[in-house]
Amino acid sequence: MGFPQKPKELNLYPLEERLLSLRIPFMQIRQLPRGGQLSVKGNVVNVPVEVQPTINSLPHTIEKSGTISVKLKKKLVFKKCDFSENVRPFAVICALHYLMRTSDLYKSSGIEINDGWITEIAKLNEEETQNQNNNTEQEDVDDQNDTDEVSDHFSEVDENETQVGNTDTLLDYIPDDNPPCDTSLIFAPGEGQRPISLYSDPDAEYLSFPTIFCGQRRPDNKDRSVSVHYTDIVKWELRSMDRRVAQSVPNIFFKLKKIQLKNISDKVNLALRRCQSEGKNGQQKMY
Repeated sequence: MGFPQKPKELNLYPLEERLLSLRIPFMQIRQLPRGGQLSVKGNVVNVPVEVQPTINSLPHTIEKSGTISVKLKKKLVFKKCDFSENVRPFAVICALHYLMRTSDLYKSSGIEINDGWITEIAKLNEEETQNQNNNTEQEDVDDQNDTDEVSDHFSEVDENETQVGNTDTLLDYIPDDNPPCDTSLIFAPGEGQRPISLYSDPDAEYLSFPTIFCGQRRPDNKDRSVSVHYTDIVKWELRSMDRRVAQSVPNIFFKLKKIQLKNISDKVNLALRRCQSEGKNGQQKMY
């Protein structure tokens, strides 16, 4: 057992990972009254999402440090925001490029990426830089001309800019008649989608957490020399020296709910097998 090697393209923040995920595991994680520990309330809802509209809406830029405010909602009509964070569009697009090259799960998803955006943005940035250089040269020439025309009675203080009264300090609040509007991008990728059961979707965990599994599946038991149960795999991942699973709280609760569903399913199947020997009356009595 082992994790795939994590590249630098997948060093993403939580909301950046959600924008790339083909599945969103909706869950209510709350803090307990005492001890500061976390707990999950209710079930984990596995919702398939469409990544293509999200990628088309993100601004394409080559500024690595540029960020935008993004809000994630269950529905666009809701006022409540489930997740809000500043994300890096450049990092999100680079991570998607890497997954589309290396992951079979993402290759079969049908996501289309415009590979020519880098060339177009580089051309625009080159034109803007050239315009800025020309403006700077023109400003230098104007400043030189103004300097030659300055008289001997030059004063750095402009009497028209001086203010009188308590507005000289920062203690007074000056209301703005035109407050800035909310420029955050709002996404609801799971709106209108039908949830899928965790066990009817075997790739749900890999598609929900691409930064952990890097878009790769675990080896099947038929490819192993010794069969391994899912509970043993979870124990190894939590105790591994690679702390990518232990540091992901949503993935821990995802595994917990999947194990609980597995235990319930096994007990129900066992009860059905025992009642089959009693005949039709025994099965009706169980229900």
